[in-house]
Amino acid sequence: QRLHFIDILSLSPRNLFFEPLSWKVNAGFDQEVLADGNEHLVLRLNTGGGFVAAPSWPGLVFAMAETDLQLAERLQDKFAIGFGGSAGLFGNISDGWKAGLTLSGFYYPLLESHSRLQATLAQNFRINRNNSIALTLKGEHTFGYDRYELKAGWNIYF
Repeated sequence: QRLHFIDILSLSPRNLFFEPLSWKVNAGFDQEVLADGNEHLVLRLNTGGGFVAAPSWPGLVFAMAETDLQLAERLQDKFAIGFGGSAGLFGNISDGWKAGLTLSGFYYPLLESHSRLQATLAQNFRINRNNSIALTLKGEHTFGYDRYELKAGWNIYF
């Protein structure tokens, strides 16, 4: 569960003439597993920058260095600052089927020391011009606990 006020991922591939910096920022509330093994509301600010390549297959390959700031009443010191990154690939599997795989890892060295590892497989199946089905499978390991999530959604474009 999440409510993000800002959620931007700008992926711009590099080529012979242009070397743009790709970046991301998201801010909002997430349900996170904390040290007690339960999910709690966390206010998060996650930012990063990196590079993208566009080989002929799979489409886009990226790597980003990131920082992650978490604020929560249930964190030992009420906040945690993490450093890490993410890498992944996005592409068209076939006409109407897009998929992406993202791996990320963060280490929070200060105060309540912990790490978070996450893998996400996202797929989108186009039904017609205005409709698609989205499926996302996510696995996460943090504070010694594992959490898995399967989401399905119907996108309507107008």
